[in-house]
Amino acid sequence: MSYSVTEEEAHDVLEYYENLILRSPYVKYIAVVKSDNIIRGYSLEIGVTRSDKIFPNNKLSAKNIYLGRFKEFEIPTSLPIPSIYKKVLSVSSEMSHAEVFFERKDNCFIRTIITNTNDYSLINDIVNKEHYYKIGKYDFIEKEREWKNYRYGGQPIKMYQNIEQTNFTQPGTLGCIFELLEFPGEIFGLSNWHVISGNKHKYGSKIFSHPDNKEIGELFWDNLNIHSEIGVFRLNDYCKNIFEKKFPNGVPKWRIIPPKIGMEVFHYGFGTEDENPGEVPQKKIRSINATVKVNQKFFRNRKRIFKNQILIEDFTKDGDSGSCVLTKENGSNIISIVGLNFSISQYSQTFGTYEYIDYSIANNLSLILNQLFDKKQEVYNFNSKDIDTGINNYLIDKFTLKNF
Repeated sequence: MSYSVTEEEAHDVLEYYENLILRSPYVKYIAVVKSDNIIRGYSLEIGVTRSDKIFPNNKLSAKNIYLGRFKEFEIPTSLPIPSIYKKVLSVSSEMSHAEVFFERKDNCFIRTIITNTNDYSLINDIVNKEHYYKIGKYDFIEKEREWKNYRYGGQPIKMYQNIEQTNFTQPGTLGCIFELLEFPGEIFGLSNWHVISGNKHKYGSKIFSHPDNKEIGELFWDNLNIHSEIGVFRLNDYCKNIFEKKFPNGVPKWRIIPPKIGMEVFHYGFGTEDENPGEVPQKKIRSINATVKVNQKFFRNRKRIFKNQILIEDFTKDGDSGSCVLTKENGSNIISIVGLNFSISQYSQTFGTYEYIDYSIANNLSLILNQLFDKKQEVYNFNSKDIDTGINNYLIDKFTLKNF
């Protein structure tokens, strides 16, 4: 059977069937990918942890697949495109008529590709490497080290591990710095929820550089939902003075652009730089629409599902959490941001092969910043303190990057 499926139809398939396919505890991700055979257009890649517990089934009828009449340990080898199947049903007096139509129309189905994978975890949870604590290598930016790409990350940051403020967390990466039109005169930093927030921290909590433990800002906003695992902090006066000297004309400009399958991307993650100084990994985006189950001890039930994620092959190391996914537009030297790294699998392997592939997961920042939020967001009011708690929050509709 030859398939010719558009990207829009592939997204439609993922949205319709993901609930059914994710019933299995062994399914870890579902992603819209471009087929190797260009004639086939797009496919649905499904990552499973136990290939002996999942069975591809090519005997299911379009009717039973569409109605969800297959077991949780079964994955149909092809899925009827729901938008097309629904139209056929609307003009068919009986389901069997639609079934006959589908048997003769190859472009009404999308192929599924089953892949062996491991559990997905937040990047900083994979291992705990002692070399993160080499004092002096990563003193903050007023030192001699030249942070020529600092606005795109590379600087290690961390927070207190607990509310008692006795220990620090393992460091992650400051993804970038930026200004917001809604808050003139302030500079903000971007990273992951699990790097600068977590479920035990409140707005206004202190953020630190690593390894000198210097206070550099305070938590301004965080968002852990089905689309994002993100945190923003406001840089303090100490950092602002550094940047005003370093960038007298203001924070250098960058912008956010939507990701594309096959787009070449790179990052300046702290973990990668620390392990292989000077290395800037460059890979291609595998999918711009992946639904992924991610494990983390802070999450409710130690697991969360994220939608509309970017899937990148073999891209990040421990310590790269919070680094921005970057690209050079149209082969030029203009650098733009497409995503925010936060999760990784230890390996993936396509059924029937012996090739292992690490996948990194990134939030799609074009769905988060520079547009109205689905719901108003609560942020830290650093100009006004509550008499009782010392903390005061208020609501905003969106973040608009000044240098967008």
